[in-house]
Amino acid sequence: MPIQITYLGLLDSDRLTGSGRAEAHLCRLAQEVVKAFQGEGGATIELISCGPNPHSSTVAEGVIRTVLPEYKHPVTAWDSISWELPKKVADSDLVHLHECFSRTCEVGLLTAKLWRRPVCLTEYGIPGDWLALDLGLAELADAVVCHSEKVARETRTTKRPHIVPCELDIDWLGVPAEWPIPVCRPSPLPTGAQEPRIDYPAVGQALYHVYRRLLPAARREAA
Repeated sequence: MPIQITYLGLLDSDRLTGSGRAEAHLCRLAQEVVKAFQGEGGATIELISCGPNPHSSTVAEGVIRTVLPEYKHPVTAWDSISWELPKKVADSDLVHLHECFSRTCEVGLLTAKLWRRPVCLTEYGIPGDWLALDLGLAELADAVVCHSEKVARETRTTKRPHIVPCELDIDWLGVPAEWPIPVCRPSPLPTGAQEPRIDYPAVGQALYHVYRRLLPAARREAA
């Protein structure tokens, strides 16, 4: 039976930028991870966010894009949450939080820990939401991934981060301005900045190895 992996985070910024950059980035990343799991029963990765237009579709082999119905009317896109999210997380074998400043990632983390699902967190070295800071998101995650050694050195966690080189400036994807302003913070990148050059096969392989170490431990704990 294919391993079920849930990706949360980054996707909310696409609603404000209208660029689709975060979704494209995570889709390409997910495709490489799925390829790495071939021959081991396979894997399915579902990219989940919450929004006003719920839908679900297959965007590539083994990669699903899902928008869950959001609860009420959030102040900002990063405050979106859905009552359907806990079940999605419970049905997963592993959860990867791709940032720490959205309500979706916060609820995803708490639900995953409740159901004893392994959690991987990508840390970009920027302040998270106040709740994420109070909860100590990086400390609750089972594995922390950093895309540069500089961020790894500055990350406040007792865990040793996994360094997965990736020339991705998160400002290029969109980071929320100070709450409750419902826009992305001004990017220091020049207007018309080119798409980052990312070796997706290499990043996908590195994440695959991180996931493989987490999954056996999770199964032992569940037993």
